[in-house]
Amino acid sequence: WEKDSQEIEESKTYEWIIKQIKKSPKEYKNIMEIGCGAGISTLNLLKKGYNVSCIVDSNENCIKKTRKLLHDNNYNNIKYIKEIVLEENIESLLVEISNNFDLILCWNPGGAGQFGTETLRGIIKEIGFKEERHLHDNHEENKKEFLYQYKMNIIRATLKLGKKLNADVQIVDRQVDNDIVISEYQSEFNYKKLELSERLGKSNKNIME
Repeated sequence: WEKDSQEIEESKTYEWIIKQIKKSPKEYKNIMEIGCGAGISTLNLLKKGYNVSCIVDSNENCIKKTRKLLHDNNYNNIKYIKEIVLEENIESLLVEISNNFDLILCWNPGGAGQFGTETLRGIIKEIGFKEERHLHDNHEENKKEFLYQYKMNIIRATLKLGKKLNADVQIVDRQVDNDIVISEYQSEFNYKKLELSERLGKSNKNIME
């Protein structure tokens, strides 16, 4: 995650993504971030004046790295929730959230095919998945398919959470072939608006409200 985040930072993609947010920090006063990576995305948002008050991530190492990075930059008023955002966990997640959120962000969830076997084991353990055929190094296509489904489940759960909280949602995904699936989710959850933006044919951004 740290290497991936650094590459995104160096390509100025975070800067581009933030420009796609349709409302100013004065309008989006309370933001939840789903998945923090190494904290670089959060730091970019905070430096632009956006108030990220809650971070939800299932990876304890990512939370530790993010907490340290933000603390070192004097950002300390953030609530961290160690939880995986999947549909079956939405209700328990809502219990832990007390604030009224204007915007929920989910940037580059999953990342099909980029994880090794040990990371896969961690993901499978998190979601209670029993089938381990995806772990074999000679089944790369199985890994990619598993991680793709894992990512799409996170996206779907994020949209469901946004609907329950009556918050706008911004999802950034690097695979542009997900447009049809995202449109189906838009219809399922009755979001009024779906906008798609593309950067250099590599990055896809979806805003729903």
